[in-house]
Amino acid sequence: LLCILSKCYDSALTHVEVTKYEIEPRSTGMKVKDYLTFHYYAGKIYCVMKKYEEALEHFQAILTAPTEAGLSAVPCISAVQVEAYKKHVLVSLIRHGKVVTLPKQVTSLPVMHKCKDVAGTAYENVRS
Repeated sequence: LLCILSKCYDSALTHVEVTKYEIEPRSTGMKVKDYLTFHYYAGKIYCVMKKYEEALEHFQAILTAPTEAGLSAVPCISAVQVEAYKKHVLVSLIRHGKVVTLPKQVTSLPVMHKCKDVAGTAYENVRS
């Protein structure tokens, strides 16, 4: 975050190129929120550096992260996931001229439907 605020994106690359895959609080101390924010900021850094494929990978990592359903069958999505969905749509349009289809395991989840609902009709209209 400090690298983004100070606009030292090259310095940030050394940190974001080390991908975090495991969320195991007992051994790593990393929580789901840490995982989501790491990938969100990494995606933003890659966007600024015009490395759009890498940015898309990080935004997809957020969208494939597990969620908690809580007491209902409706998934509890994070605001970071909604923002990642928006960025995924925009970066897809910049890089490919169309919205890139997400992996099957993501598009079949209720999470994507919830992201689309929260993101609003503007993003859904872009997709069509």
